[in-house]
Amino acid sequence: YETALKSNSRLKGKIVIEFTINKRGKVSEASAVKDGVGGGVAKCVVSAMKRVRFPRPDDGEVTIANAFVFQPG
Repeated sequence: YETALKSNSRLKGKIVIEFTINKRGKVSEASAVKDGVGGGVAKCVVSAMKRVRFPRPDDGEVTIANAFVFQPG
């Protein structure tokens, strides 16, 4: 987001990422289901989510949708 702000200082919006945490706590799938920011920010967030590790889910695999809101400081 910080890099994209250099090209557009008014860049803001909401991105919704849907991701699946497998039984080992790794993100097995991630995608942007809403991109209200543009500028390649959603692709970067998806890439970052794929590297996140979570505690192992109690019931095996779980899919979550999470919103990220971006606005210049």
